[in-house]
Amino acid sequence: MALVINTNIGSIQAERALATTRGGMETSMQRLASGKRINSAHDDAAGIAVAARMQDQIQGLNVAIRNANDGVGIAQTAEGAIEEMQNVLHRMRELAVQAANGTYTAEDRGFLNLEYVSLMSELHRTSIATTWDQDMKLLDEDVGSVDIQVGTSAAMTINIPIGPLTTRALGLKANKEDVGTASAATTSPAAAATTTYTMSFEGSAGTFTPGDDYELTVNGVRLTAEDATSIEDVATKLSADYDLKGTGIASIAVVGTTTKTLVVTWLDSALDATTKKGPEATLKWSKDTTSINTITGANDAMGYLDKAQQLANAQRSKLGAAMNRIQYTVNNLLNIVQNTQEAKSRIFDTDYAAESAALAKAKVLAEAGTAMLAQANQSQQYVMNLLRGGG
Repeated sequence: MALVINTNIGSIQAERALATTRGGMETSMQRLASGKRINSAHDDAAGIAVAARMQDQIQGLNVAIRNANDGVGIAQTAEGAIEEMQNVLHRMRELAVQAANGTYTAEDRGFLNLEYVSLMSELHRTSIATTWDQDMKLLDEDVGSVDIQVGTSAAMTINIPIGPLTTRALGLKANKEDVGTASAATTSPAAAATTTYTMSFEGSAGTFTPGDDYELTVNGVRLTAEDATSIEDVATKLSADYDLKGTGIASIAVVGTTTKTLVVTWLDSALDATTKKGPEATLKWSKDTTSINTITGANDAMGYLDKAQQLANAQRSKLGAAMNRIQYTVNNLLNIVQNTQEAKSRIFDTDYAAESAALAKAKVLAEAGTAMLAQANQSQQYVMNLLRGGG
């Protein structure tokens, strides 16, 4: 190799080696400080894409696990309510068996029937009051099954077979019959400045039997009057229904003395802007299928109650099967999350043992490279020694 002054090849080589070593040392320090093997896309272009997909899957699966647990909560809520309804049905059957005994007088059976009717009301109340997250009814009429999203893509669902278990669904109430339907305000304002419009149900003055149930449906919202004692009681109970605030109804009252009519008054905001008519509303009624006022009625009631118990048992069995299935699903989802996390960690996380060793090696090489660079920078002195010797 030629002995030159302008170009110090040894110094250049030492500097390049030292720069490479320092780059590796900085990479190791960054990985050890951050805990991540991939801190930028240039660290592993393919690996960062794979890790990102895995993170999407992990987050989706964690949400699916929460969804599944919510599904179990819904099923447990419904199942708990059904259990209490079955307790009520047990007591009602006890009363029916007691009333069927010939040693009781008509007055005695009347007293037994008071509790029987009260328990019937509690069955109805439980079915409409059992909710999830306040607004989602679980046992009321028009309730369908619920699909629980338990996967990271569409159609990965489990169906929870909740359904109606009202007194009508249990066969303890007769089917609803129309009292009247009105689709428009039938009374105009008394003056131009008045914005009160009303709807009348003329059929509501029909034969009234104490204990009947009334139901007013407006825009899909059902208001109920359970075990009404009079037409006035129907108006009072419908007005007291919790869902009244969402119907656009201002008031519900009874008009007339000899012939009584149930009248609905609308809020101005509920009226059609052009026609000034209120929404369509339907009034229906139903009555108890069973009664234990007589021996025959008590015997019939036992059959109805046995059928109701069968329906409740079937519904609880379906819910139990769904809960067991969801629990197995949760276990599998947890297993998938665990293994996906492990796979992502191998790609994305720092191996501290390997990086610590790499850092130690880089430090030694850096010290050696620095020493060699100093030696290379002194190599030009040989030329000066040569020149002095020649002189």
